Amino acid sequence: LGKFLWNYTKRESVFLASKTHDRTYEGTLSLVEDSLRRLNTDYLDLLQLHDLREKEDLTEIFSGDGAIHALEELKKQGKVRFLGITGHHDPDILIEAVKRYDFDTILLCANAGDSHYLPFITTVIPEARKKGMGVIAMKVTSQGHALSSIKMEEAFGFSLSQDVDLAIIGCKTPREVEQNASLAMNFKPLRKEELANIKDKTRNSVAETNFFKKGMY
Repeated sequence: LGKFLWNYTKRESVFLASKTHDRTYEGTLSLVEDSLRRLNTDYLDLLQLHDLREKEDLTEIFSGDGAIHALEELKKQGKVRFLGITGHHDPDILIEAVKRYDFDTILLCANAGDSHYLPFITTVIPEARKKGMGVIAMKVTSQGHALSSIKMEEAFGFSLSQDVDLAIIGCKTPREVEQNASLAMNFKPLRKEELANIKDKTRNSVAETNFFKKGMY
């Protein structure tokens, strides 16, 4: 991306998000500096604390030598515009993180099978909205596993019909990018009956649609 992206578009026209899996101050600063160099840019629009899973993650991040201090320093320096968190393991951990700090965004799983096991949609999203956070949906198709029970347009439509601001979807081919872009541009919120029908189709695919959550693997 750093070698080619800016040959085709202006930096200010791109919202560039990245993550840090490191829980420490020094480790996070090092990762971000490396990312900026490799991406050939002076700043990230969004930096997210990646994959919060256990209470130990929060303890380390918010400690005296924790990553949260690196995020705050990078923001003061203008190297990061917004701060966020991500997670798909345990909704309680994300809720605690949301209550402990005024993050700008949260990236969480929001798919048609979410309600069947350790739901994030009905628990984490309301807490994030109380804090005025932006909400980003992921695991829309559970890495494709949900597509054994529902169609792509149903999976995408279900996620976008939740209280989210956008959804990110991994694509394997340019054709998938085009198809997903078309679905997004033509999206209309689904009715309650449609949402219930899609959710019901995933009732026998609980493991497939929630394989990434605590206790499922």
